[in-house]
Amino acid sequence: MTISRSLADIANSIEMLEIRCSRCGRTGRMSVAKLIDQYGPTTLLPDLGPMLVADCENAQAHDYAKCDVFYPQLGKMMDDLTG
Repeated sequence: MTISRSLADIANSIEMLEIRCSRCGRTGRMSVAKLIDQYGPTTLLPDLGPMLVADCENAQAHDYAKCDVFYPQLGKMMDDLTG
C-alpha cells in the first residue's frame, strides 16, 4: 500500500526538497518552508509535482513524453517514517 505524504510530513526532516523529472532530466531544489507557504502544509507530494512543472513544455504532453516528477532523497526518508 502506498501512503501519500504531505509537505507538513516532511518539513521536520528536510529543509530543501530535491525535485527531478525522469523524462527530460530537469532538476532543482526548493525550500520546503517556501513550498508550504505557497501551496499549504496539507499538499500531498504526488499533487505537488504537476503544480511545480506547470510551466514545462512537457507538462501537458501525452504518454511517454509527459513530465514524471519524483523526489530522489525521499526514498530512504519514507522508509524511515513508515518503519
